[in-house]
Amino acid sequence: MKPAAFGIMIFGLLGCQTTEVTTNDGRALPPVPTPIPQPPENIQIDAMTLLVGQRPIDVDGDGYPDRIEAAVALFSEAFAASSLRVDGTITFELVPRGADQVPIAQWSVKTDDLALQSVDALYGPAWQIALDLREVADPVRPLEWVNLRASFQPVQGRSVQTSEEPRLIQIGHDL
Repeated sequence: MKPAAFGIMIFGLLGCQTTEVTTNDGRALPPVPTPIPQPPENIQIDAMTLLVGQRPIDVDGDGYPDRIEAAVALFSEAFAASSLRVDGTITFELVPRGADQVPIAQWSVKTDDLALQSVDALYGPAWQIALDLREVADPVRPLEWVNLRASFQPVQGRSVQTSEEPRLIQIGHDL
């Protein structure tokens, strides 16, 4: 190759630059995400979300569901950017449907307890837990629909309840 042609080719390659990047369908790439700002000091939790697994799990194989999978996320109206992690105690209650709201089972777990697994969800930080019915009540029960509800008591501040929307699960077994 002639030196002049080689020089022109190198000059041409070095002179090229990309001015716009698009996806394979021609749309521009989305903007670079910005980090979530830090929440203000002494923020007050005023809402929480409780997510419950579809079906309790029979851990010991006796035909009666024993373990309930749940997740909790805490929120503040003063900080709508994401959910938050705040020290406190989460109380879960398993209650029958209907007028009789006396809990069948109750679990109280501090947020620093190893039973609560810290997870990062799409909406921000949350906790997951496996609630074992054998630890707090007899899982050998007739088949029934029950509601799992939760409350959060921060170290400082007022208690927060989950909404009254039912989180129905089925426990027990046909006798």
